[in-house]
Amino acid sequence: MSPDELEVQANRVRDQMGATVEQLRAKLTPRNIVGEISERSGVRDLTPSSLFDFAARRHPVSTVLVGLGLGVLAFAAARSSKKAGPGVLRETLGALTHSAGNTFKARAAAKREDFVRAAEAQMSAGAEHLSSAVDKGLGELLSRVPAPPEAKPLIASAVQVLLLAALETIFARARK
Repeated sequence: MSPDELEVQANRVRDQMGATVEQLRAKLTPRNIVGEISERSGVRDLTPSSLFDFAARRHPVSTVLVGLGLGVLAFAAARSSKKAGPGVLRETLGALTHSAGNTFKARAAAKREDFVRAAEAQMSAGAEHLSSAVDKGLGELLSRVPAPPEAKPLIASAVQVLLLAALETIFARARK
């Protein structure tokens, strides 16, 4: 091979390496890395926020140390490389902030759902207790009413309708 051919080949290899480095730089974001890990491990539903949530719950100290290490690494990369500049740091911090924000939103939604479930359970238990007390009181009231046994279900229904109307009136006034 002549020197000119070697130089052309070297330039071609250099251009290919430059393109490869640019592709790697574009692919090495936290979101892409976590996506690659989740695909290769067979866990497709894994997101950066769920990974962060799992790590924070199971290993809080380790998570803080890893976060601190990533912060120091990003800071050192930004200071040492003029090419990387603040854009790479901004992108990395943006992805981390987005991931943390999603995790906190998901946690808040889960806490809200837990609260609603607990409130529903308490309301259901309270309604069951009230229903039992009304049935017991209605049974005692009907036992004192001098009426034929065939008329007692009709009387019980009428009293229940009156109680329901009274409760609806009370609730309507309470909303105002």
